[in-house]
Amino acid sequence: MEINCEIYAEKPQKDIHAFVGTIKVTTDDHVQDGSLNVENVLWANTVLASGTAVGIVVYTGRETRSVMNTTLPESKVGLLDLEVNNLTKLLFVFVMVLASVMVIMKGVDTNWYRYLMRFVLLFSYIIPISLRVNLDMAKIHLGTVAFGSDAFEEVAQHVASAYSGRLARYFALIHLNEVRCQAQKASILGEEQDGITLGDV
Repeated sequence: MEINCEIYAEKPQKDIHAFVGTIKVTTDDHVQDGSLNVENVLWANTVLASGTAVGIVVYTGRETRSVMNTTLPESKVGLLDLEVNNLTKLLFVFVMVLASVMVIMKGVDTNWYRYLMRFVLLFSYIIPISLRVNLDMAKIHLGTVAFGSDAFEEVAQHVASAYSGRLARYFALIHLNEVRCQAQKASILGEEQDGITLGDV
């Protein structure tokens, strides 16, 4: 099929419920003009359930509305982070109390703060700082992926993004999810079918 046409489309925008455009079709020295709206548009990843359609690709890559509506995920605090923070605070208070008791048992003098710091350093091995540091270093490393020169895509002028920065928070947590779906109706080749069972599919 060959069609001699000229299509005008609006500039890329985020709103998926609006579209403005025009089409000019030339056939045998006869020109037909028409308008285009959101009813004449199939967005990216759209599946046509029945019938046929003839179209032209207008928006690709970062100009598609699905990509333009994608936002960076907000920073969230995981349960593991909260647990590690609470345990670290509790152990730090315990170390400070223990160091203060040791200073009092030694005897308070003009250099008491020096001895307090010495006892804090002696008891500091109680705080599991290594786990906290490892988690933060993993997040920093995943955050630097977007700044690497090897992850730059020249055509789209876009860098790669790492969406796995929150995986380290769930290493010690177990999530069990159960989803049950029951099909009420099915459409096969444009015809609705009732009473479809799993054995019929």
